[in-house]
Amino acid sequence: MANIKSQIKRIRTNEAARNRNRSVRSALRTYIKRVHVALDAGDVDEAEVALRRAGKEIDKNRTYTLVVSDFMSTGGSGFRMLVGSPKEDIDVVDIDALTRYLGVLRAPVEAPEDVRFHRTDR
Repeated sequence: MANIKSQIKRIRTNEAARNRNRSVRSALRTYIKRVHVALDAGDVDEAEVALRRAGKEIDKNRTYTLVVSDFMSTGGSGFRMLVGSPKEDIDVVDIDALTRYLGVLRAPVEAPEDVRFHRTDR
């Protein structure tokens, strides 16, 4: 049990985020199921409506913050969407960000058992 004020706050904050994310995931799954049901029934218009509800539309009057690599921000591999957008270099190298992230995870960190990952040492 946490007895330090910052730990208690972090636990409370994480629990609130977990609950919020649970409801968002549930709603997303519901809309995706509606898309599949509509497509199976041959109702393309209803599938399109459900698909649009599944994703949140981008508000063109709002400012969004993205964290991307230099490769993406300069249009690498034909990704031209961000070229010309305002940029702020926060001077963090991706390997440093990954190292910091892995440092806060519980050890040992295991790769997920997924077909996309193949271990060569086993």
